[in-house]
Amino acid sequence: MHTLPLNELASITNGQWITEPTDTAPVTGLTSDSREVTTNLAFAAIRGEKTDGHEYIAKAIASGARLVIVEQDIDPDSIHHTCPILRVDRTIDALGKLATEHRNRLSVPVVAVVGANGKTSTKAAIACAIGSFAHVRSAPKSFNNDLGVPLTLLNTTADHEAVVCEIGTNDPGETAPLAAMVQPNILVITGAGREHLEGLGSVEGSASEIESCLASMQQNSFIITNADEPFTSNLTAPECTTTRIGFHENADARVFIDEQSIDGITMTLRAPVLLGTPVTLHLHTIAAHSARTASMALAASMCVAQRTGRNTREILPGIISAISNRQPEPMRMEVSSHQTGNGALTLINDAYNANPDSMQSAMETLAAIAYGHMRVVLVLGDMRETGTHAQAVHKELADHIVSLRDQARLEIVAFLVGTSVKWTHDRLCQAGIASHLFVEHQSCSDETAAQIAEHAKPNDLVLLKASRSIGLERVAEHLVRQNAPISR
Repeated sequence: MHTLPLNELASITNGQWITEPTDTAPVTGLTSDSREVTTNLAFAAIRGEKTDGHEYIAKAIASGARLVIVEQDIDPDSIHHTCPILRVDRTIDALGKLATEHRNRLSVPVVAVVGANGKTSTKAAIACAIGSFAHVRSAPKSFNNDLGVPLTLLNTTADHEAVVCEIGTNDPGETAPLAAMVQPNILVITGAGREHLEGLGSVEGSASEIESCLASMQQNSFIITNADEPFTSNLTAPECTTTRIGFHENADARVFIDEQSIDGITMTLRAPVLLGTPVTLHLHTIAAHSARTASMALAASMCVAQRTGRNTREILPGIISAISNRQPEPMRMEVSSHQTGNGALTLINDAYNANPDSMQSAMETLAAIAYGHMRVVLVLGDMRETGTHAQAVHKELADHIVSLRDQARLEIVAFLVGTSVKWTHDRLCQAGIASHLFVEHQSCSDETAAQIAEHAKPNDLVLLKASRSIGLERVAEHLVRQNAPISR
């Protein structure tokens, strides 16, 4: 918020001062969490489903808040106020207006990541790559909605040389306003897919949301797309340069997997226009699509380097090193080894989220890295927000598991948590795969997690994957508690 003097905030938000500022100096940033308030930060009181930020105004002021934004009338004397208080109609809307104005005044390159799968991992990889040569502001965690995007932008300071935002959606029409707020110079499209089917309806619905970002692209900007995904691979915008990255032979920057195992991936990127000569990277990730993610991160960071006047040849080795040394995001194909009995158990924690496409990708990854004497333990849960597609996609999941068994000739046992996975369970039983169903209407209980963890054996390869609300990380907690970690 460093570009926004205090005396302009009321006009930008159409708000009114309950207590007016005594000076015009801008605040350094903003938070909606009173626990994060420090001196010179603004506090935005937001009324949520579980908590109401207005109940924490006094705490925020006591912690040194320089400004408070509220959406209800308050008596300033009742909270011992020591800072300006701005009254707006709706706090989240006001933050969007402030973020848009702040973005208009920023002169640094802004990257936006959008797509059905892998947004957070791609955003983190891009920020890591840019961070090897510049001070970068990146969206924390999965800050990709009408609150997270404004917070990312508003906490960009004068010291930042680039910004990386993440744009998400659950329903039609949510992406375009966020893209208009971000106004990206560099748009990275991970691809359309079967995400949030309950709201978006289809892959076409997902692609339509992504395409809506193009109207907010600035001129002479860059678009980086997934060459392997037909719905968005050819998206472009006037006076923008598009680079298609992927495994497809027609990709502008083509990815080759040289080696893939439980220890990681060795890959080569051939991008004559972007890089000239091929480059090789060694990744700490195990899924093939992470090689494309790494390549997108490299491309996006090179675009930022170009826009900030860096010598791309000089900084390329640092970018490659940063990407190669990066660890996976927590609960996103996160691999760990644990001593159990007379052997080692390998855990792949991918419990952060799941949809039909990411489930298929997970099975393909197992087929590539598992080997004959391993027993593969699949701890899977419901793919939620699939609407009328629920039965079909959960039966489809069973088909992928059966293919995994038949093609890789693996011993497989499945532990299924939720309600929709009953369709997966039935089909697995018909196919002769050992399947255990734990009906949970909300999330995985601690009792269920403990029961599943007790079935782990030496040399097992265990995959955890489900929609976030299932909470399969509880199974990971029990496995870690029962089995000592081994350094990788």
